[in-house]
Amino acid sequence: MSCLPVLLAINWINFTKVMPMKWKIITCVNLIVVASLNAQTPADALRLSYQTLGGGTARSMGVGSAIGALGADYTAVGINPAGLASYRTSEIVLSLGLSQSRTNAILKDKTVVNASNQDQSTKFFISNLALVGCIKPKRGNWLTHNWTVGFNRTNNYAGAYYFKGESRGSVVNRFLEKANNGGSLNPFEEQLANETGAIYRKNASVPYKSDFDGYNDVPITKSQRGATSGRVNEMLFGYAANYREKLQIGVALGVPFIRFFDNRIYKESDTETATDIGRIPSFKELTFREIYNVSGTGINARIGLIYKPAYALRFGLSAQTPTRFFLSEGYNNSFNYQYIDVNASGGLVEGNETSRSPDGTFDYKINTPWKFTASSAYVIGKNGFVSADIDFINYSRMNFEYGIEDKDAQQSVNDDIRVDYASTANLRLGAEMAFDIFRFRAGLATLGLPSRASNTGYFENAAKMMSLGAGLRENHFYFDMAFQFIRTSDVFKPYQVSTDYEQTVVNRTRNSSLIVATAGIKF
Repeated sequence: MSCLPVLLAINWINFTKVMPMKWKIITCVNLIVVASLNAQTPADALRLSYQTLGGGTARSMGVGSAIGALGADYTAVGINPAGLASYRTSEIVLSLGLSQSRTNAILKDKTVVNASNQDQSTKFFISNLALVGCIKPKRGNWLTHNWTVGFNRTNNYAGAYYFKGESRGSVVNRFLEKANNGGSLNPFEEQLANETGAIYRKNASVPYKSDFDGYNDVPITKSQRGATSGRVNEMLFGYAANYREKLQIGVALGVPFIRFFDNRIYKESDTETATDIGRIPSFKELTFREIYNVSGTGINARIGLIYKPAYALRFGLSAQTPTRFFLSEGYNNSFNYQYIDVNASGGLVEGNETSRSPDGTFDYKINTPWKFTASSAYVIGKNGFVSADIDFINYSRMNFEYGIEDKDAQQSVNDDIRVDYASTANLRLGAEMAFDIFRFRAGLATLGLPSRASNTGYFENAAKMMSLGAGLRENHFYFDMAFQFIRTSDVFKPYQVSTDYEQTVVNRTRNSSLIVATAGIKF
């Protein structure tokens, strides 16, 4: 963890902001210290490891990306590089895509039934661009020596969500817990709450208090609007060879590039009237805004083979090494707290305080897990094919690497990964039918959820995907289109507290639609 210098010149200014109902002390601190901040969570590693089939060529998408034993498609190089040896001509390929996601979110509570809220986002993107070279030796048993260079979009982070409803507990409880844990206040969380008066104490010898003390079973209004954007584009360099139409072997080097942005605004409020200062007497409203971005580069390798015991039957095996990402992130938070209190003369006074964090930065590394893929396909002469792929991934093997001065924080977050995540599988099925120059395709897939809590009922909890596609093939040109629909669900916590408090939980369901068009020129 990179250490964030926070300048201090010991300058305590303590003053009373409120009167008899409570005491709040705002502390303005300028000390000379170095604060070590841990902004990473297991979800940050999962974001880079979990792929939702949101990219590739239209042909591959049309058959549910079940193309590992077939090849002759640029997306197949990313699944099993041996498929590159199936090309019989050189070609240039370009794919364009349009994605739309719609997210429904419901704030859950044991005693309050809240309505579902919906938000959506739309994004246009380049799905891939590649050049494939085909070399056919005039003699020998190796019939092709093919190579490729290009890029695939492997992840698309465009999305938005919104929820609003009532539930018990408050994000202030998180700040209170962390402040009373000992040590210096984190300038990105509990220090903001302290500076605005959301948590307070009379002096350094007593614990922090908050307006929510004694009111944790009282429902308040909560909402959050979040928007994410970004992508992972992977440069691929591959080579494959075909031995007597029986065995194909291939290797590939991947260099992914990531950009990710996350902007969240979380709010809590307590209803007031002219004669009633609300369910929680001193609290009126708070707003907590978090802005986060990360960018970086990684590297991985793939090796694969395809064996054809007969022309119609193909089997494939491939392995992808962990991707080693080198990342840089930036983040900053702000916190606004509004309250009502009683002054010395017994009248109501209103406070409104805002505090902003410094700009935080951090450099670190993430290693994603190994991925192993087994594939099979049956080719029905010139009439089409059916195919199936299965991936095996152990998400508990994800891990962070920090600097030597932050080994304790590194161990803590990696221990959380071992507890939270498990191994799972992705299953993909596809089919294509050929009529003269026309092609019609369909695909189905289930993507296993890596969460250990959702790992028992695979088909119940796995993300579901279905796709349809069509295209035409000429001697020197082809054009394909595909439609893909993915439905995923998760349980989201806007903030984390201990079991001593009510945990705020949001159920989210995301429906994503994707349209991709691919054009290729053979030469």
